[in-house]
Amino acid sequence: MDLNLIKQFVLKCGNLYLENINGYIVPKTLISFNGQEIPLINNRNNALINNKSSYSECFEDDINRKISRGEEYLYYIPEFPIIIENRDLWNNILSFYGAYRPDFIHTNYFFLDYFFPSLNCCVEIDSNYHDRKELYDKARDLYIYKTYGIATTRFMCYNRDNKQAYLNKLNRFYESILNRFSKWNIAINNNFTYIDYSETIINNFIIKNKQALEFIDKLIYYFGNWGFYTNDVIKISYQDLSKIDYRNFSNNTSIYKKNSPEKLLLNGILVLIEQLYGKKLEIV
Repeated sequence: MDLNLIKQFVLKCGNLYLENINGYIVPKTLISFNGQEIPLINNRNNALINNKSSYSECFEDDINRKISRGEEYLYYIPEFPIIIENRDLWNNILSFYGAYRPDFIHTNYFFLDYFFPSLNCCVEIDSNYHDRKELYDKARDLYIYKTYGIATTRFMCYNRDNKQAYLNKLNRFYESILNRFSKWNIAINNNFTYIDYSETIINNFIIKNKQALEFIDKLIYYFGNWGFYTNDVIKISYQDLSKIDYRNFSNNTSIYKKNSPEKLLLNGILVLIEQLYGKKLEIV
């Protein structure tokens, strides 16, 4: 399996496998711990619509007003996805807080209410509901800090009466970062916080296309590097299919059935060989 080739292909394919969220490359889907596909971007789009509250609307109004007045460091990304890539760290943090529950352990991702890349922090607009999941919130806050250095500040029931104290917290974040960067003579930009999901995107692609990729490896071995790489068209018979991969192609008659597993797998193989290697596979 040529991982470099797969990486170049997947990251080049744009909206097939990934989404650009304000300069951050995020996978469109995730493969969960139990092999289920999660529509991450669709879930985020739903959260952008459904996760509004009077507290969050009040917060957005105040922040947008400040940005329009030139306070660009308050640029934010709503409902930013944080993928739990380091499951060992996540499980250790849950154990540390005594929150080792199945529903917490099986968490695959969470959304940050408001991610401020220039401040290297996020704001969570909480309501009294969060009193029932305090340990989970502490675990996720520590996970994103340990993984990305993103500090979380929680604004409880943000409203006109308490907003100034909360907004002062954001100013203190900015001042501390500004002081640190001025010492290093580095300019702050909107994508100051570094997050790289490319490995997850590539792994998702490999997991989803595991059988087809394994077959291509066997095909290359069957024809040899010279026979495979020097021909633009690779011709094989149905008998060759069973020789190359008897487990999946032992019953050649199933290949003719429109929606049989064998037919679907073969279609996937044909597409991947053309996309990855620029070659055509012909069954003769």
